Order: sequence, then C-alpha cells, then structure tokens
Amino acid sequence: MGFDCITIRSLIGELRSQILGGKVEEALQADEHSLLLEFERGHNLAIRCSPHLPAIFLASSPVSSPQQRPWQSSYLAGAVVQEIEQMGTDRVIRLRLEKRSRIGTVRQVFLIVELTGRNSNLILVDKDSGLIVDALRRVTRQMNRFRQILPRVAYLPPPPQSRLDPQTGSLAEFKEMIRAHGEQTVADALVGTVAGMSRLTAHEVAFSSGVDWEEKAASLSEGKLSRLWRNICSLYRHPPAGGGFIIFDSQGSPVDFSSFNPSWVPAGRKLQVSSLSKAVEYFCSRRLEAQRKEQLRQYIFTSLNKALLSCRGKLRHLQRELAEAQEAETFKIKGELLMANLGQIRKGQTEAKLSNFYDPQGQELSILLDPELSPVENAQQYFRRYRKLSKGRTIIEQRLSQEQRRAEELEGYCKQAETLTDYADLLALRDELIARGYLKIKVKAKGKQTKEGNIAPRRYLTSTGWTVLVGRNDRENDILTLKLAAPDDLWFHAQGSPGSHVILRREGRKDEPDRVTLEEAASLAAYWSKARGSETVPVSYTLAKYVRKPRRAGPGTVTISREKTLFVKPRLLSP
Repeated sequence: MGFDCITIRSLIGELRSQILGGKVEEALQADEHSLLLEFERGHNLAIRCSPHLPAIFLASSPVSSPQQRPWQSSYLAGAVVQEIEQMGTDRVIRLRLEKRSRIGTVRQVFLIVELTGRNSNLILVDKDSGLIVDALRRVTRQMNRFRQILPRVAYLPPPPQSRLDPQTGSLAEFKEMIRAHGEQTVADALVGTVAGMSRLTAHEVAFSSGVDWEEKAASLSEGKLSRLWRNICSLYRHPPAGGGFIIFDSQGSPVDFSSFNPSWVPAGRKLQVSSLSKAVEYFCSRRLEAQRKEQLRQYIFTSLNKALLSCRGKLRHLQRELAEAQEAETFKIKGELLMANLGQIRKGQTEAKLSNFYDPQGQELSILLDPELSPVENAQQYFRRYRKLSKGRTIIEQRLSQEQRRAEELEGYCKQAETLTDYADLLALRDELIARGYLKIKVKAKGKQTKEGNIAPRRYLTSTGWTVLVGRNDRENDILTLKLAAPDDLWFHAQGSPGSHVILRREGRKDEPDRVTLEEAASLAAYWSKARGSETVPVSYTLAKYVRKPRRAGPGTVTISREKTLFVKPRLLSP
C-alpha cells in the first residue's frame, strides 16, 4: 500500500496546513481500530490502525456511529496540535498536543500513529515522562518480549531498519548495497536498500531513471546507478505536495494511491484528486467496501455449504431407507413361506431353506430365523417389517423428492452468490436466505445482557498488563464471579473477612500469571475488605470454575475448592 516515507512526508505537509494550531473538540471512536479527531475549524482527522488497512487522512465527513472512549476524551479533547512530524524514515507520525486546564496547568502529550502493517497502533505518550498513557492495542510481554505497549511503560519506537537514508547516505554506499542484492530485480533491490521505499515508489524511480525495474541489480551500470541515486535523493528531499493519485487495476478497482504522478501507469488507470487525503479516503472506503462484500459472500457460502452438506447426508440416508422399503415384498413372501411350512421348522433354528412357490422355477429361498422365537413368531416378525416398510415407502419417496429439490435450490443459491458483484445484491440474497430458513441470525438474550450489563465493577491494570475486576457490593460480587468470570479466570478473596470478590481476567491468554501479577491482584482483594487496616492479609485464590454458590445462600456467599493462599499488604493499583 502507498504509505511509505514519501507519501507520509507529503501527507504531513497537508496536515500541517490544515490542523496545525487547531484545537481538538472531541476524540471519537467507531470501532476498536479507528479514532476520529474533530477540530474546531471543521476538519476531521481519521486514523485507522487496522492490521489489514492502516491509514491516516483528513476525512471529508465524520465516521458513522462513533463511541467516545474515556482516555481519549480526557487527554485529547480541548488539546491544541503544536507539532506534526515523521519519526525518521519510518511509517510513524507523531503529533504533539498541548492541553491547558482551567487552573492554568499545561500538559503535553504525543499522539503516535504507527502505520506498520499488522503491528499498526495508536499510542498516547506523556511528553515529560516518556511513559505510555494508553494505546488502541495493548501489547504485553507475552505478545512481544522486546517491546511492550502498556500504560506506565516507557515508549520505545519500532526497531530501526538497516537500510540507507538518502538524506544521510552517499552514492558509494548506495552502489555497494544495491549490488549486494545480486540476482534480485531492481525494484526488489531498491525496496530492500532504501529506507521507507515502497514498491510503487521503486517503480517510479526506476522508470524516471530510464531503468527497467525487472533488470537484475548486479547488471546495473555506473550511469544507471548514478541516475537512480540522483532521483531518489530529489524525491526524498522535495516530496510532492498539493494533490494525490489513485491507481486502478484493469477491472477498475483501486489498488494503490500516491502523492506523485506515477508516470509509468497508463492514463486510463489513474485518477488525480485535489488532495492526498482524498486519495487515501477513497482508497480506504473502496477497500473496506470490498472487504465487507467478501466477508458477506463468505458468510453466505459457508452457511449454504453447511446446509448443502446436511441435505446431501439426508439424501443418502433416505436413499438407503428407500432401497430397504423396496424390499418389503420379500419380507411378505418370507412370512408366508414360514406359515406354509410350520411343520418343517423348529424353535432354535437360525435358518430355514424352503421351496419358494412364488418363484416360477421353484428355487429354494434361504430365510434367517431368530432362534429365541417360535416359527410363528418369526413369521409375524417378517409380516411386521413388511407392513412398516410398505407404509413408510410413500413417506420416504415424498421426503426424498423434497430433499432433492432443496439440494438443487441450495446449489442455485451458491452459484448466485458467486456471480453477484454488488454489495446491495448480496444483502438482498442474505435476506432472502434468512426468510427461506437457510441462514440464521444469532440474537443474544436481552434479559441476560441487561442483568449483567448493569454492573460497573472497579477496574484495574497490573504492572504486567492483566485486567483486574473488583465487585462493589454483594450483588456485583455474585454477577462478577458467577456470570462474567470465565472458568479459567482467577478469583481472589481475603480470608476470613468480608470483602469484594476480585477477578484476574485471562482475556484469551494461555500462559499463567507470574508472582507479581498474582500478588497485585491479591493486594486489591485485601484492600477492598474489612482487613484493609492490617499490615499483612491472607488472601485465598483459585480458578473461577472452582467457586460455587450454595443453595439458598445469600448474595455474595460462595464456597471454594482447590484454593491457594498469598500473604500480601493491602494496596491499590492505578485504574
């Protein structure tokens, strides 16, 4: 995608002209990956840190259905943008904001936007201390041993890349590094050599230098290398400004964007717009639309294939039943032959070979017998099977016909889902499939949501990044422990003393909490108990699945098993 060093430098120039010195009115969030800053001048700065589509641009309109987050509004709302800069040649933009309180105190923070692919993030850092305030995506030690992104942890920028910065490097270094790529193409060698260069920019540099980007790096002449270096330095020192370009594939779908006019792209496959932000916004909106369409298509396909698999299984079962039903006449003949030859059969036999008077040749028919039954009872058993199969044959044939029509209908819907290209048409197909009963929408029980959603337990974060929830009263304790806690969450309570139930949440972690994490959670259980004034408090802890509520017990009363004990000093953690 087009967010390389050149694009970011051009975009920063655009942002400075529009929002530098501007005051943030509100910080809003539409989803877990997006943030929107609304400014007094009517500008909207959209930031997306999705692993698949990171972006930053001046949005033409606010995001739909935004939701406010406390840490964003408290630090960003009312702050003035004092500085916007790129950190080195990396895909990282840093905004310095200053907020003045009512009593005149000033606090400065950095809003750091890391557009680094799957590790993209938005991080708020206190300028004076260099400590992280919060982030859209927290990164614990278990997720990354070298770089944690957690509150109260010092911010470290992404690790630098061992590539050449055109503003500090030399032609000799460039030649040496390019030739080290040997049999790689010029485009690959440029991307691997020059800091912050994307493939799109590499193609433009090669084209404007009169070099085939598919040429092997080892075969480049001195003249070609010099031209490449000269054009790279010019592009990095004087990034384009004042517009943007959208690049399309042969089907008319946007595949990239750029701050410069890609001269190697045919005129019919690129579109110039008035600003780089407009190019980024258009690209992102079309990509998001394509993603939504593909997700909906996959949802329809998965549901239809599941229904079709079930339908084909029923067809096989019905075909077996029909084959058995078609043998009904044979059971009748066996019953009649047994009744006609009762004198030749004795109880205890497992088989009887009798002359079949229904057969024109009069051949013998072998009939299996139940040795526990008399000859008459064996005959009656064959008659019962005959009557059952004769009666069921009509029903089986009807069901078989219905399932065959259903399978044909499902196959038709699959072909329809494959050929539809418009999102609205896919939505209409989804609604039709729901009405036909082929798709189901899961609806959560409202009663349970209301009951559990009304509680607001105290929330804390350990120094290692684990979330801790603390009940405020007996009712909250019950809901927190028995409803909200996952079976493998850890439950804490001060021994022999009334107090809050405390839950240490795993939130999908597979590893066990270390000693520091356990002691910090236990300290909260000690603090929010009647034993708060003690120097040391014994705290029991166990897995939430080992906590039970006795029958007819009052609110907050539970029994536990497999517990362990920690001796800790009562203390609070930062919320």
